[in-house]
Amino acid sequence: MARHVSNKGIPSFLAAALVAHDPAKPPLVYHVALDVRHLEEWLGELRLQLILVVATGTALSGLLAWLLTHRGLEPVREITSTMKRVGAEGLDERLGGKPWPRELAAMAGEFDRMLQRLRDAFARQSQFSADVAHEFRTPLNNLVLSTSLALSRDHAQEDYRQTLATHLEEYDRLKHMVESLLFIARADNAEASLTKAEVDAAALAEEVADFYSALAEDKGVMLTSSGEGCVMADASLMRMALGNLISNAIRHTPPGGKVSVMIAREAGMCLVSVADSGTGIATEHLPRLFDRFYRVDSARSSQGGDAGVGLGLALVKTVVQLHGGTVSVSSTPGAGTTVEMRFNSNMKKVTN
Repeated sequence: MARHVSNKGIPSFLAAALVAHDPAKPPLVYHVALDVRHLEEWLGELRLQLILVVATGTALSGLLAWLLTHRGLEPVREITSTMKRVGAEGLDERLGGKPWPRELAAMAGEFDRMLQRLRDAFARQSQFSADVAHEFRTPLNNLVLSTSLALSRDHAQEDYRQTLATHLEEYDRLKHMVESLLFIARADNAEASLTKAEVDAAALAEEVADFYSALAEDKGVMLTSSGEGCVMADASLMRMALGNLISNAIRHTPPGGKVSVMIAREAGMCLVSVADSGTGIATEHLPRLFDRFYRVDSARSSQGGDAGVGLGLALVKTVVQLHGGTVSVSSTPGAGTTVEMRFNSNMKKVTN
């Protein structure tokens, strides 16, 4: 059987067969043709229908996919829009209060926490800048006023010497403030490099106490150091932190009082504490004692270094945090104050 198209263009299937009725006569050839125009028409209609169905299905699928994607990405566009509104003056934006899809809820929560951290950082930075400007303004005003008085009229040589001595004190105060601020800034930006080694905390405390013994004797304060322990730390930074605590304790202990430095081992840590029998600190001040430029008595004067400008305890906190330790303070008004620093200890026995 074969497909054939006639001269008139009519499609058909042809079949042929030889049939021998009489052996004496040649066989007959029978040809049969089947008109298949109706099949051709049906196949053509089916082909057209398939093309329409496929084209329509493809278009509808694409449209449906676009609508679903557009709707599914609406939360992402909203989050993006919120992010674009975030700036130094727009840190109050929040995402967590909306019914986000489960897949985006965690990201929205983290975004809110990030904004809160940024807001706190901006607030601290603004307050820090204001405090720095305020603290620098006082010594600079003193210098300008003193210099103006010195230039207003002629003075005796001794008056000029006193003026220069006053200037030197203010310059020294500014110098220590700048050094302290630079150290804190480097620590905040992870630029401070530590040279850790095994430090005999008791020997270091004895060394620092000996350095401040003259100041303690001048104020009529007994200064003692005791205990033993080792710590993995940067000796110079630990010396600076301990010196700040001791000098601060001496300044706020009345004559006849006592300042004690204690070194002890405690649960894998080395505890370094400085206790005084001074005036003590009211409870409401304790949470902010380690804030930069915070002073319980803002009227007290500078007594060397950065004392009196609220940077001493901030430096202590920075040093301890750089070592991965903790610092805490406890105080009773009229009975004294104790500051405790905890450092990682290698628990190795100290031999004298």
